[in-house]
Parts: sequence; structure tokens; C-alpha cells
Amino acid sequence: AKLAEVKARREAAAAKKAAEEEGAKQAEEERRKQAESAGAFDVSDSSDSDSDDDDKKKKKKKKKSSKKKSGGGCDAPKLDKITIKKMKPAQLKEALKERELDIQGNAKTLTARLLEFEAAR
Repeated sequence: AKLAEVKARREAAAAKKAAEEEGAKQAEEERRKQAESAGAFDVSDSSDSDSDDDDKKKKKKKKKSSKKKSGGGCDAPKLDKITIKKMKPAQLKEALKERELDIQGNAKTLTARLLEFEAAR
């Protein structure tokens, strides 16, 4: 009787895990479709070699510089100084991503970068 219970529990756990993985795959596909429709990355380039990564980085830098020249008109809401200073590093990185800025560095650097951008807006 115990053996049957254990097997049933393991099967239920395996089914639950499979369902979660399937849900995660669907969510990832949905995010990819949204990113593709927004033009975040090139669909045709799916190889993972270092030279391709370097090319992607160069392309991103070119896009960033061209967007900065166009007046920095981003969709993200304007943040005030106090709100920015209260943000945690993960929140700072999200805000920087929305504004298409570099997300490398410690919290102090990220805060300074975001404050500088918001002041220039």
C-alpha cells in the first residue's frame, strides 16, 4: 500500500514538474514573439559563437547611439531623484533597460547613470 502511495506521489510530482516546464516554455516563446515584434533581436541569427555575440554587441551600440541622437524620446515614465535613489539595483537595471542605457556597474554607478539621463530629459 505504501509503495503504491509513493509511486502515485512521484508520478503526480513528475506531472506537475512537466506542466511547469511546459508553462515556462510557453512563456518564453511568448516573450520571444513580443521581442521579435518589437524588433529587439534578429530572428535569422540563431548561432551562439563569440564572433556573433561581438557583432550583436556592436549592433546594439550603434542602435543606442542613433537613438540618443534622435532626442532620447523613450516611452519610459520620467523618474524623480528621490524615486531613483530609493531603487534597488535590480530595479535600476530594469529602468536603465527601458531607457536603452548600459546596465553594467554597481548600484552607485547605475544610480548616477539614471539620474544623469533623467536630468538631460
